[in-house]
Amino acid sequence: YKGTNYLRSSVNNHSWYGFLSQITHKINKQFTYSGGIDLRTYKGVHYREIYDLMGANYVVDYSDKNNPLDSVKTTGDRVYYYDEGQVRWAGFYSQIEYSNDIVSAFANVTGSMTSYNGIDYFRLNDENNNPYETGWQDFFGYTIKLGANYNFNENMNVFFNTGYLNNAPKFNSVINISNDVIEGVQNENVLAFELGYAL
Repeated sequence: YKGTNYLRSSVNNHSWYGFLSQITHKINKQFTYSGGIDLRTYKGVHYREIYDLMGANYVVDYSDKNNPLDSVKTTGDRVYYYDEGQVRWAGFYSQIEYSNDIVSAFANVTGSMTSYNGIDYFRLNDENNNPYETGWQDFFGYTIKLGANYNFNENMNVFFNTGYLNNAPKFNSVINISNDVIEGVQNENVLAFELGYAL
């Protein structure tokens, strides 16, 4: 019996792996240095899966463009879409801090490389029968932050912070839901200032 309706699951399997390392070194009574690296890799697999044919034996689905003759689907088969998003991240930070009883200040610099790749298993394969891939899209980002605090006494102080952030865009701003690369995407830029007085 051929079915026209069925129940399906939207499956999202996510795998994260990473390495984080940090060092802090007190140079002397006033100066402290800290730095570190951050390495990560991510894979997200997304598809819809039939889990109940509601009394039928099969349904017909033509979503897999690589197998147009294999359109008969039963319980456990993947339908509608089947794709994978991959992310690679490598970053570092470096900070120097000065502090005494009256004044404290810091300078911080970071850098990162973010890379995205999309794979679509239902889109037509290439001439070597490999799944369709967008290819890796790379974005270098960085931040620069400066800050200082001055204590008038035990109860009053003023502080100032500023920073410039050049951030990589998010995955879905680079590769859309159809697994096409969005052309012309650039990093996001943020310039921030903060000035305060505390009692």
